[in-house]
Amino acid sequence: MMENEFKYWHYLKEFDNCPSTECKTIEIQAFRWIFDDINNPDNFKPVLLITPARINDQKFDKNEQKCCGYALSLFNTLENARNKFINISNRNKCFETQVGDNVAEITIEEHEGVATEPSTNKSNLGHFEFFEFIETNFFDKITHKEKIII
Repeated sequence: MMENEFKYWHYLKEFDNCPSTECKTIEIQAFRWIFDDINNPDNFKPVLLITPARINDQKFDKNEQKCCGYALSLFNTLENARNKFINISNRNKCFETQVGDNVAEITIEEHEGVATEPSTNKSNLGHFEFFEFIETNFFDKITHKEKIII
């Protein structure tokens, strides 16, 4: 096995420049929506592995977006994760059944993968994609979990 091999490389290799060469290793406290059951297998699974048919959704119409569908969706602050969750939940009443209604704080270390820059767009503030290396296991790295109250 190669060092720093991506966890979902067999999907990523289908797209040019995936992950983008602009992605960088990071050390950060990050936040992700999860289910109440901390061991739910979907808690740290990319969206296109949870729901593969979504690759045909309009959201994934470009190869760059399809590539990011195999990364973990994370936020750089608890507040940004909460705000985005509430915003989507207000428009989609079934949202929490798809992603859970808790937010987990995890510690990302430099050797665990590469990330896009956090968004500065107000509608998606602090959101970033994280492409995990094969040995990364965030189930063991949750430092805090709390229910999101709407």
